[in-house]
Amino acid sequence: MTTSTTATLLLAPRINETGLQLRTAAGRRGLRAFTAASWRAPQELSGRQVHL
Repeated sequence: MTTSTTATLLLAPRINETGLQLRTAAGRRGLRAFTAASWRAPQELSGRQVHL
């Protein structure tokens, strides 16, 4: 697995207006946004710098 130096914003699995605004703001700041598929932490983000 390769580690990413770009921080990731992890969004809740429920997509709503607030989440969409956070996703847009994260992109403007150079963060990768990731919407979780469930309420469990995604295994693929293990070992990465993640903001909730």
